[in-house]
Amino acid sequence: MTSRDKLWIDFRDDSAFRESLINGNPDPIGGIRISTGDEYLVGGKNEYLPTWVTDFVIRLVDSGIDVLDGEQRTIVNHNGPSYLVIKPSDEEEVEVSHRLIWEAVEDPDEYPELIETTITTSDTFVSAVDQVGQRLLAYILEHNPQLTDSETVSDLQKVLELLEGRKQSANIEETEE
Repeated sequence: MTSRDKLWIDFRDDSAFRESLINGNPDPIGGIRISTGDEYLVGGKNEYLPTWVTDFVIRLVDSGIDVLDGEQRTIVNHNGPSYLVIKPSDEEEVEVSHRLIWEAVEDPDEYPELIETTITTSDTFVSAVDQVGQRLLAYILEHNPQLTDSETVSDLQKVLELLEGRKQSANIEETEE
């Protein structure tokens, strides 16, 4: 799977997720999917990777900072487990891989059937993680404004501000979804 300039990251918007937010949980179990148009790296057309959404998005946004710094990041989905490996190949490209077992993280050549990979531009990746973070923050506060004071929402706001600062210093412009 390869698409240099398209990357979408969605979280599942369903009644259970909304209800959990309304009841005061800033990090409910929900689902995430990542696609490059019609092809899915994580999840599928009607399928999402079950995870604690806010925590996962915080780590995705933080990985955008790592990409801008040229550093690799592995995000563990604790509700699996599975692993999202974000690896800048140079200043302009980033490889994003969803790996189903830890051994595929350590030795990907041994387990190619357990790995889905896409290569995109660094700008596209950073923009996609920023956009999902901004959308999730707005969604949480729309459904429960009192969560503004929660540590989880505060962490999301802080990492989004850090990413914005890094984007400005790297001269990264927003791309439309």
